Amino acid sequence: MKIFNLIICTLFINSFAYADASHAPIDLSPSSVTTIGSANLSTLNLKIELSDDNGIGYFFPQANNTEEQYINQGYASLNVFHYVDAYRSFKQAYTLNNDSIFALVGMSYAILTQDTSKGGATLSSTALNEAFRISNARSISKQESAWLGFAKAFFMIKVGDISYLDDKNAVDASKAFQNLAAVDGNNLEFKTFVHWIILNNSNFQYIKSLLDSVIAIEPNHAGARHYSLHIAEMTDDIATAQMHGKVLITLALGNGHAQHMYGHTLPQTGQWKEALEQFLIADDIHKKWATSNGVNISEDWHYAHNLDLLAATYLGLGDYENALDNWSIAMSFDARAILKMIGLALAVGELDRAEEALVLIEVLGPQYKNYVSFLRSEQGFLSASTIPKVFPSTDFGALLKTIYEKSSSQESLYSQLEVYFVAKFKSGGFDGWSNGFVELMRARNISSKMGLTELEQSLKQLEVRARSGQL
Repeated sequence: MKIFNLIICTLFINSFAYADASHAPIDLSPSSVTTIGSANLSTLNLKIELSDDNGIGYFFPQANNTEEQYINQGYASLNVFHYVDAYRSFKQAYTLNNDSIFALVGMSYAILTQDTSKGGATLSSTALNEAFRISNARSISKQESAWLGFAKAFFMIKVGDISYLDDKNAVDASKAFQNLAAVDGNNLEFKTFVHWIILNNSNFQYIKSLLDSVIAIEPNHAGARHYSLHIAEMTDDIATAQMHGKVLITLALGNGHAQHMYGHTLPQTGQWKEALEQFLIADDIHKKWATSNGVNISEDWHYAHNLDLLAATYLGLGDYENALDNWSIAMSFDARAILKMIGLALAVGELDRAEEALVLIEVLGPQYKNYVSFLRSEQGFLSASTIPKVFPSTDFGALLKTIYEKSSSQESLYSQLEVYFVAKFKSGGFDGWSNGFVELMRARNISSKMGLTELEQSLKQLEVRARSGQL
C-alpha cells in the first residue's frame, strides 16, 4: 500500500533489559524539564476535569469508566490541537490507573506533537519508558502492544535518538503502522489522529477519503471535521472548509482553535465581519482558559496566533486602530506581528507607533538589520520627504524602488504592482493577506506622497477588490 511507503523509518539498535518490573507509579515529571513548547511543565501537571470543551474522543467507542473517559478526552484535545489539555487528560487517566499503557502512549503523543526538543524528548520518553516497564512486568493485549509499538516508532521519527528509550530494539515505522492497522484499524482515532500526525503534508486525497469514512460513521467527530477543514483549505476548496467549520464550532464550543479555524475560512469569501466574530470568540476562550487555570496566557500558543489574525481581520475591515492595538499586544509573542505593526503604522501615518515597534525589533537580532534600516528610511521619507537610497532585496523592495524613482509610467507601475499583489493574496493564509494589505497600503501611501495620483487611485481600487475577496 502506498501509504506505508510514506512512513518507512527502519532503525537498527541493540536489545534491552529492564531493571525493575514493578507496577508502582512513578514521577512522570523529570526535574531537568521546565517547559514544553510555550507551556510550563507545572501547567501540564495541573489536574483537569472531564468536559466536552474540546469535543468528544472516540478511542473507546463506549467508555466504561472514568479512566477511559479521560483517554477519550485526551484524543479529543489532540484532535483540536490543545496539546496541554491533552497531556493533562492522559495524565489524569494514568493517575486513576498507573497500569494504563494507553494513557502513557497518549502522554507521549501530546508532547511530541508540540515539542521535539531535548525537553520534549525527555518528557515523552519518560512516559514511554514507563509503558515499556509495564509491558515487561505483565502480559499486555495485542491492542496495547500495537499502540505502544507505533508510539515508539513515532518517537523515533520525531526525535531520532534511541538513547532516550529503555527499549533499544530496532523499530520499523512502516511495520509498526501496518501492525496497528491490522490490530486496531477500525479505531476512529487511528483513522484520524494517527493518520494526521504522519501524513499531514502529503496525500490529501487519501486522508480525505479516510476522514470522510469517519464522518459517515460519526458525524460529530470534531477531529475529523477539523482535519477535513484544514485539508479543504489547503486544496483551495473553501466551500467545503466552511461547511466543516460550521459543524466544528458546534462540536468544540470551548476550544479556541476550533472557533478560530472557522473564522480562518471566512475572509476568503469576503466575510470579514463574520470572521471577526469568530476570532473574538476564540480570544475570549483563550483568556478564560488562562484565567481558570491561573497561568500566563502566553502558555497557550494559539492565543498569539489568533491575536495576529484578529488584527489582520480588523485591517481587512479598515479598522486600523484596532489592528494596531492587537498587533501591539501580539508583538510580545511574535516578531512577524512587529513587522506588520511597523508597516501598518507607517502606512496610516502613525509614526510614533512605528517608532515603538522599530525600537523593539532592532534588539531581536541582526537578521532584521537590513529590513529595519529600510523601514527607518521609509519613516524618514514620510516625516521629512527624504527619499531612501537603499532598498530590501525583495520583490516588494524592487517595486517600491520604482515608485520612489518614478522609473516607469504610472500605468506600467500599476501593472507590475497588480501582478505582485494578486499573487500575494492568492497565495492564501493570513500572513499573505495581512502582509499584502500592509504592503498595498504602504505602496498607495508612498504613491500619494510622491504625487503619483493616478497610481494612488488605481491601488485604492485594488485594495477594495482585495477586501471583497475578489483576489
